[in-house]
Amino acid sequence: MEKHKPHLRRKVLDNLIDYGPVILSVLVSTIAALRATQTGISSEELLQLVLIILVILSTTQLIDRFRLLRNLENNIETILQTREMTVGLDKVFLTTLPNLSDRLRQAKTITHNGITLVGTSNALLTVFSNCLANGCQIHLIMINPEDKALDVASQRFFKHQDHLRLRREAAHALDNFSSLYSSSHEFVIGFSNVVPPYSIWLIDANTKNAEIWVGLYSYRDTIEPWLHLLPNKDGEMFDFFQRQIESLWKDSSMWEGTIP
Repeated sequence: MEKHKPHLRRKVLDNLIDYGPVILSVLVSTIAALRATQTGISSEELLQLVLIILVILSTTQLIDRFRLLRNLENNIETILQTREMTVGLDKVFLTTLPNLSDRLRQAKTITHNGITLVGTSNALLTVFSNCLANGCQIHLIMINPEDKALDVASQRFFKHQDHLRLRREAAHALDNFSSLYSSSHEFVIGFSNVVPPYSIWLIDANTKNAEIWVGLYSYRDTIEPWLHLLPNKDGEMFDFFQRQIESLWKDSSMWEGTIP
């Protein structure tokens, strides 16, 4: 309780400084008005009261300026504190994608795009199989292995820039996915003829459990930053990246099950 007293005293003092002169000027003005109606008041006394009122009003104006400066100083301090508390991009982006296996197993819809999807096919084939068994719909998008876009995409990789190797990786991914493709109509792969600027996981779209993971493709670097988005927290950006992958899916041609 004791530690709150200084704050209370400061607040009382601030209010006294802010409103004291105004109250005092009202009182003096009232006294002057009452005295002016009385007989016997001298002009000198009346002049003194007027001067006192003017001094009080001037003091009030001066205090108003000090109050304005004090509020401005407080606002600047608040802005600086807010700036210091703002989360940096290092806290927003992850350098690697977390393991999504458990989350994907619970999903009802999955839409994902990549370059060749070879890593996805190697790591998540069993997870996708379980998802499909639980009634999940899976849409995957990769660069058309026979399109020149894959040659362009190969130039960005850190480990190699061999477009023939990428084609072999794409064929390997399709070979892995062929068993899922033949066993479920809910598993569909789209071929895109563009180099995507990012990889997106759209999970449980248009439901209360919806979420998006966005991976930014780097140029010959080992780090590819990932961003996690939720509709209730990142509304506009969430909608943007959902539209991005949905448009990419819409403009893709469907894989017919043959392996190049």
